[in-house]
Amino acid sequence: MQAYVTLVATDSYAAGALVLAHRLRDLGSSKEIVCLVTPNVSSQVQDILSNVCTLVQVDTLRSSDHENLQLLGRPELDITFTKIQLWKLTQYRKIVFLDADTYPVQNIDQLFERPSFSAAPDAGWPDCFNSGVFVTEPSDVVYNGLCQLASDKGSFDGGDQGLLNSFFNTWPASSEHRLPFTFNTTPTSQYGYAPAQNEFGQNISIVHFIGENKPWKYQRFADGKVLPLGSTWEGTKHMIQAWWNTWDTYYGQVSVETWMSCLKATQLTSCGRLHHTIYSPVSLITGSMMASRLALLCLLMKVSRMRGIISQWIGITIASRFSLCHPSHPSPLANQIG
Repeated sequence: MQAYVTLVATDSYAAGALVLAHRLRDLGSSKEIVCLVTPNVSSQVQDILSNVCTLVQVDTLRSSDHENLQLLGRPELDITFTKIQLWKLTQYRKIVFLDADTYPVQNIDQLFERPSFSAAPDAGWPDCFNSGVFVTEPSDVVYNGLCQLASDKGSFDGGDQGLLNSFFNTWPASSEHRLPFTFNTTPTSQYGYAPAQNEFGQNISIVHFIGENKPWKYQRFADGKVLPLGSTWEGTKHMIQAWWNTWDTYYGQVSVETWMSCLKATQLTSCGRLHHTIYSPVSLITGSMMASRLALLCLLMKVSRMRGIISQWIGITIASRFSLCHPSHPSPLANQIG
């Protein structure tokens, strides 16, 4: 058996995993899609993920190397050691791991033909591989070896990438295990990306949105177009837009924040069932309509609340002026205070 595997360690990455799974299916892959989830992921989010992925519960494994994580400027990556538990999935002969912030541009099933361990070079230091996309074979021996290395020496960057590069240290010398950069293109990382995009962009297979500006964090105009964010906007805008187009197809033109708020609303006791119906791939029209209604409802609630505040202010103002002009008639506000 073969499978794509991703990781959702917190609710904040759920949107990425959902889009990734749908995108793999849109591109024609029939491979199993597995999502590792930790206890930090809420039951509501796990319920939705289970519609598109096979969920595997794993423990949260944290790195204690806070100094190197601060050096990276990414202290939140301390949970990425959790990723190494994929080597325990020995029911699968081969795995293609994809970070939840990756977005396939074309069918990538050919990766299952590559040997273990295969990965693409990191844009910041090409003699190291980027651990957001790789091909491997699950093994208890490898898992135990990674745990031992993590315990004995840790990671040179504080996260999973440093640990994996130290373990699979023959990767730089093996062209057979070196994936093209087009299988893990990181458009947000290099100043020279735009010219390369113009020249080789048609060959890109996977986009990896590294850094803090994830696609789901972008705001959008009413027509669905994405608002600029970050200094590398020109090189990434069409890829960010593509991510959102996939989201809109399955979840309607509603922000991830609004969608997540509804999902977790405790007063909606049937929220889980509701979203099973709305967001399944076979009910796209219903989902889009419901998402639009949800956005409209939120807007109407805000307008109604503002209208009430304005009405109250107008009432107080008129009452005050009436009192000034007719001292014999005290204002209603004065009566309330008295």
